[in-house]
Amino acid sequence: MKIDLEEVKGHNDKIVKEQLERIEIIKLERDWIDYNILKLIIMGIIGEDGIGKYISKYAISLLELLLQDEIMNGVVEIGNINRSKS
Repeated sequence: MKIDLEEVKGHNDKIVKEQLERIEIIKLERDWIDYNILKLIIMGIIGEDGIGKYISKYAISLLELLLQDEIMNGVVEIGNINRSKS
């Protein structure tokens, strides 16, 4: 299978452009949460079906590493959100 690098580049460029536009829209919103004043931040991870459960496993490991001080001090909690299938 031959990969068209220009097609991949175009797809990635589109995603980055969309996300940068999304960031600008979010910046205009007025209901920001000041996370500096929260006593506890709870982060929930949804693995979903398929490969998501594997990705979320490593995402949680990375978050636990990056936020180890905050977790140890009780400022951040990380956990899985289990969703039942309909």
